[in-house]
Amino acid sequence: MKAGAWVWILLGVVLVTATAGGAAYFMSRRKYLEKHEGRRATVYIDTAGHPTIGVGHKLLPGEKFPRPLTSAEIDALFDRDMARIERTLMPAIRAPLNENQKTALLSWAFNVGAEAAAQSTLVKLLNAGNIRAAADELLKWNKETRDGVKVVNAGLARRREDERKLFLS
Repeated sequence: MKAGAWVWILLGVVLVTATAGGAAYFMSRRKYLEKHEGRRATVYIDTAGHPTIGVGHKLLPGEKFPRPLTSAEIDALFDRDMARIERTLMPAIRAPLNENQKTALLSWAFNVGAEAAAQSTLVKLLNAGNIRAAADELLKWNKETRDGVKVVNAGLARRREDERKLFLS
């Protein structure tokens, strides 16, 4: 194949990715969150005791999933959850973000709750332009409540380290 052909192939990949818009955007975030949340077609109880399905979707009151979800249904459920998280979190952030920062923050908010994330010290530090301090704030969100007491969860601590690393890249 001639060298010029590779340029056209690469250009085609870029154009397809750019025109895919939301689908490519959600796919990369989904893959990142699947690394931490897992992907399950049936309801299970997560480490905090919540009934969960798909990619970390906590069942809402009255929500039932009597049969295993298809891969497409899991993806659609994730896309709805992520869109809701983004609608809540992103208006609170005035600082410019690169895609890695945005993915890290959306992963964190997906896990801790978008409302809590939007009102956090992390967002205040980020909006003040203190990127490093904002990244360090991620590490503080490593606890879960057990019997009414907040305790460090090793899995959450690893996840926050990973999100911080992504945020700073």
